[in-house]
Amino acid sequence: MGPLISSSVYFYRQKDSRVRVNTLDDVPRLTAVGVGLGNADDVYLHSLGFTNIHQVENQLQSIRMLHYGRVDVTPVSELAMPWLAAKAGIDPANLERTDVRLYDSVLYLAFSLDVPDTTVARWQRALDELKDSGRLDAIGRRCFPRMSTPAGNESPSAASGRTAVE
Repeated sequence: MGPLISSSVYFYRQKDSRVRVNTLDDVPRLTAVGVGLGNADDVYLHSLGFTNIHQVENQLQSIRMLHYGRVDVTPVSELAMPWLAAKAGIDPANLERTDVRLYDSVLYLAFSLDVPDTTVARWQRALDELKDSGRLDAIGRRCFPRMSTPAGNESPSAASGRTAVE
C-alpha cells in the first residue's frame, strides 16, 4: 500500500574533508566507500562495478567510519542521515551531503498475504485521503524536514551530475 514516503540516497562526506565528489564517475576514484554489508547500497554499487567498497557490519558503523576518516564517503538516505548521525553520537552538521544522488527509494506498507484485500483497500483509501487533504505532506514535513513527496504528488528535486537513477 502506498507510496508512503520517498527519499533520495546521496553520498555523504566529512564536512572538512578534501574529498571532492561532483558526479558518480568520481566515486570509483576514491580510496574507500563505506557501505553496510549486503544492504541495497552495497549490492547496487557492486552491480555498477565499484571495487573500492569498504563493507562494514551496518550503516551505523559506516557513518562512524566516515566520521573517523576511515572511508571517504558513504551513501545514506537523506531521511535517515540525521537519525543515524545522532545514534552514532555524531553532530550531523559535521557531515555533508554531496550533490551525487545514488538512487531514489519509495517506501510502501506491506501486508501479510493473510490480510483480506478489503482491509488493504481500506488502508489505501485512508492514505489517499491523507494525501488529497495535504495532511500526509504536513506530517512528513514535521517528521522528516528533508522529505521528498512520493510519486503522484510533486517529484523530488534532481541532483546535479550523473546519477545511477538516470
